[in-house]
Parts: sequence; structure tokens; C-alpha cells
Amino acid sequence: MSPGSVWLRRASLSLALALGVVALGLGVASVLLDSLTHQPGTDGPAADAFVAAAGVVPATAVGTLLAVRRPRNPIGWLLLAIIIVEVSPTSQYLILEYRMHHGSLPTGWVGEPGPPRLDE
Repeated sequence: MSPGSVWLRRASLSLALALGVVALGLGVASVLLDSLTHQPGTDGPAADAFVAAAGVVPATAVGTLLAVRRPRNPIGWLLLAIIIVEVSPTSQYLILEYRMHHGSLPTGWVGEPGPPRLDE
């Protein structure tokens, strides 16, 4: 093995593990923000947490394992990307910021409505 391929292998291993941790963290953050904003789904907070864990944990494990073991295969990378995009708790964060904290959270000004326009 050439030194370049060893470096590439280590970099892909580190990136796959980092993306796996990020995906799991976003899943946990999504569940926590749902409970904070009192926006559970139709079955209640415990069922939502279970469904999120039952969906995010195995999919993240499979995506991370594929990306680590077969870094040239795009399926693992695509699976991790889909999980990160789908589980992202941005809407829950904006609900928490706008309804409960009114601009006091970090980046809260993004969710606040702007000044009224004169042409409306």
C-alpha cells in the first residue's frame, strides 16, 4: 500500500465515524427538542422517542459500517447523508426559539419575523 492510500483510508474512517456520531446526535437532539416544544407526534412523546431510536440507530450503524468497511461504495455515505438531512432538528429549534424564548437563544434572530414592509 502506498502512503497516500493509507492516509485516504484513515481519513475516510475518521469521516465516517464523525458523520455517524453527528447523525446519532441529531437524532437525540430531535427527540429532546420535540419534548421541549411540546410538539410530539400522534402517539405521544415516549412512542416518538422509540420510533426515532428504532429508525435512526440501526440506519446510522449500517451507514457508518458500510462507509468504514467499504469507503468507495457510495451507499454508506448516501445513507449517512440522508439520515443527517432528514433528522435535522431545525424546525423544532425554530419553534422553541420563537414560541418560548423570543430571540434569546443563539441564532434566534433568524426565526424572528422582520420589520413590516412599507409596501404591504
